[in-house]
Amino acid sequence: MLLLLVVLLLIAILSCPYWWAAILKCGMLRRLTRLARSSGYRVRKRNPWIAFSRNRSSSYDLLIGKAAKIYAVKLWSAYHRRRTLLLRETGKISERWESYPPLRVRKKEAPRVMESRPRPAPRTKLPASLKKKAGVERLLLIYPSYSEIRILREGKETRLFGGDVIFGKRITSPTALSALLTEEENHTD
Repeated sequence: MLLLLVVLLLIAILSCPYWWAAILKCGMLRRLTRLARSSGYRVRKRNPWIAFSRNRSSSYDLLIGKAAKIYAVKLWSAYHRRRTLLLRETGKISERWESYPPLRVRKKEAPRVMESRPRPAPRTKLPASLKKKAGVERLLLIYPSYSEIRILREGKETRLFGGDVIFGKRITSPTALSALLTEEENHTD
């Protein structure tokens, strides 16, 4: 019985970042859906468990649209704080973070820079009904956010910001998307 309790506690500790990200995404999605609907947009969630969506899924998670404009939104989450998302020219992605040795021998010991194994970037597909439609904008909504997003081009690292394009999608945050939806509403009035 004690072993089962230890295993369950270990599972709870290891899954904590994923649950925390899901809780944050639920609140953000609720606010964003409410704002979009009050601005006259129709919101369609592609998955009822959208808060638990994976970064590696091949479909868009949200479709927010009016007659003239449709936003295809792919959710992307940083599950650990203080991580950097690194994009490579080869189409692979990885995460980078600093790690301190568990038992410091010297107090002024510098942290080690760790990096995850590079994986292919996900290829997100639009639904067949939207492929030939004009006015479809592809967005990559990053929340919870990384400390930085960097791209490695010709041996040099460059920092990316909101509005830059990666994976064929424009990087955005919940605040920027909210502003985009309300700005669109103000232009149509």
